[in-house]
Amino acid sequence: MFPNPASSFINLTASHSLESATIIDMKGRMLSQTNFTGNATEQRISLENLSSGIYFVTIQSDLGQKVEKLIIE
Repeated sequence: MFPNPASSFINLTASHSLESATIIDMKGRMLSQTNFTGNATEQRISLENLSSGIYFVTIQSDLGQKVEKLIIE
């Protein structure tokens, strides 16, 4: 996941097919979920509707899931 810190978008890159990405705020509220179709290993997610702060991004692929901390400036 890059860039981090980010401002308007993040790019996700994986060695296997990406299935979805979920953005969660510090209070545990799900703010957005993006489902991907096909066998793409790279995706871009817009952050334009989110304000500055710290978030968590749960990235789901065909291998499992990973949680990354995201800082939005």
